[in-house]
Amino acid sequence: MINLIVIISIAVLTILTYYKGSRILLSSIISFYPASMIYLALPIKEKMLFLGTKGESLFYSHALIFGIIFAVIFFVVVRITHDHLVYGSGRWINSFLIGGAFVVLLVALSLHVLPTYNIFQITNKDIKTFWLSDWGYVISLFVPLIAIWRVAGRGRI
Repeated sequence: MINLIVIISIAVLTILTYYKGSRILLSSIISFYPASMIYLALPIKEKMLFLGTKGESLFYSHALIFGIIFAVIFFVVVRITHDHLVYGSGRWINSFLIGGAFVVLLVALSLHVLPTYNIFQITNKDIKTFWLSDWGYVISLFVPLIAIWRVAGRGRI
């Protein structure tokens, strides 16, 4: 099931980036890093679990807290970014990289930052081991930076 969700998410984000520009996704990727740090350092988050403290509701409670922090940072970042279309001969490739990088960050968030409740039904043991490892997490944090560097290195974003 996760494979289908990931593939559909990447496809939708690629198409949106291709036709509507990269501002929203680039702002989202940039906002992810400080939001993660603030969320992890937040000392009162255990007192803010409004949706429940067990099972799936625990995951959604933490996701709500992260989402609020992310939204505040996102609106700050979007004010300093500019609305550009992805240009160049590799426009589809650049759009795919940005969309895929955002999905990778979402999977990393779900598996490493928020308390996991097996929200993703990963059945392949090797893939699951990689995603849950420290190296998998580090790589998933660098992939979006490499995608931004590649897209921005072509001139206009």
